[in-house]
Amino acid sequence: MALIYLSASLFSVAERDFNRRLGGALTKAGHEVILPQDFDQQGDQDDIFEKNTAAMRRADLILAVVDGPDVDSGVAWEMGFAYALNLPVAALRTDFRVRSETDGAAVNLMLHRGSDIYIEAMDDPIAASVEAVGRLLDSRNAQARS
Repeated sequence: MALIYLSASLFSVAERDFNRRLGGALTKAGHEVILPQDFDQQGDQDDIFEKNTAAMRRADLILAVVDGPDVDSGVAWEMGFAYALNLPVAALRTDFRVRSETDGAAVNLMLHRGSDIYIEAMDDPIAASVEAVGRLLDSRNAQARS
């Protein structure tokens, strides 16, 4: 189906566990998933950068987890890079907090508007993500055919 680059914070056990479960559900739905947390994150910084950007260039779609009071800076950068590459971006928000400085918006306006689809899912974010990614891919395929 599609090669999906999962852009998400990967610094805690809980984050890596969620990423792995989300990646597994996408794989079960027939997609191939790139999990940057599987790359050596303690190695040479140039190597990490090259591996991540090369993986994004190969991807058909970026799925970005935009949780936290302020989105992880690496995720924000990867979303901008994907936008510059004209890759579709699906943004997933599982966090109920809002940013006080943005009149109640959950994420920065540039991240929200730069996403092709924005998913807010508190109850079953994994199922919501799989469904939204499918819709986004169907929409892109339909546009390509017309």
